Amino acid sequence: LHTQIGQLISALLDGFRRMDYVNAGLQTHATLTCMRGVMRIYGITGDRSLLDLAEKFFSDFVNYGMTVHYANINNFLGAGHTEPCGIVDSFMLANQLFDATGKRGYLDMANSIWNNALMRAQRENGGFGCDMTGRDGILGVFGDFYEAYWCCTMRGAEGLGYPARHALACGENTITLPFYFDFTATPYAGTEVRVRTGYPHSGDGSFEVLRGRGDLKIRGGGETGKLRICLPEWATDPLLTVNGKAVTPENDGCFVCTCIKMNVGTRVGLAFPLPLRAVPCRRFWHENEGRCTLEYGTLVLGTDADFDGEISLSDLVPDGQGGFDAYGMKFTPFDADYLLSRDEIMKKKQRILFRIR
Repeated sequence: LHTQIGQLISALLDGFRRMDYVNAGLQTHATLTCMRGVMRIYGITGDRSLLDLAEKFFSDFVNYGMTVHYANINNFLGAGHTEPCGIVDSFMLANQLFDATGKRGYLDMANSIWNNALMRAQRENGGFGCDMTGRDGILGVFGDFYEAYWCCTMRGAEGLGYPARHALACGENTITLPFYFDFTATPYAGTEVRVRTGYPHSGDGSFEVLRGRGDLKIRGGGETGKLRICLPEWATDPLLTVNGKAVTPENDGCFVCTCIKMNVGTRVGLAFPLPLRAVPCRRFWHENEGRCTLEYGTLVLGTDADFDGEISLSDLVPDGQGGFDAYGMKFTPFDADYLLSRDEIMKKKQRILFRIR
């Protein structure tokens, strides 16, 4: 780094390290942005203390600045509202930390942020708006904050563009899929691949070679290359197939892997069941001790806001549409709420915290 710029950054970070940002109730968006900058500097300098700082901060953010549906709270330990700028920052920071450490929890967290908080925060007009934090167990639009067009819409667009740059990563002899999105890509000259998935509503995905040569290594010449597909930590009994035949996957951290030839028509499939889980509430929300969210795979479920009875996981019956039926009500994810009209989203209130028996 330039000497004077480096000295300024060091002085700013020294001040941040001395600050009790949690109990001071600092804005999560501003501090998350700071940590994204810290990770960029870490990438330039390799200073391990910067990575340690960012990891500690992210842990504090998850415990004291994140809602139960994986959005941010505007201020640490606050009760205000979510802020899509902070949601996007947390999504990108989680990915930066995964790239730097390879720790599975960061990638799982990034997927949960995307499929719950980010998708919920977008509005029908394409912009982004603020929601209630769910601290009282209820999720809905915060006040009349339908869209923060002067701020969050811009950062939301940055977040939506992130997967386009990172949904596929190419190594010396590997193709890595860290997310589940539908796309077509040209990872290297002479190759074209197509990825399709039903995730997060079902545990399946496919990778197909549309253009390539059987004697072309993914990079560098040779016969085979390795395909690495992200497998969530909670996923069990994955079924990996190559051209319709089951194969024994190789485990590589949070990825399942197999070697493939880049022949046209080569197709790899991955399938795994989605579990229904009760996830305890963040610990600093003391009034909600003993309450949980319901998560189907990575998706948080909600139901009628007036419901406040105890539930049993065994009572929830799949409805065949990505949700569940129980007690005469629907328990559904809200990752498609961005398709609701302004009137619909302003009126919609869902309970997302439950007492489990």
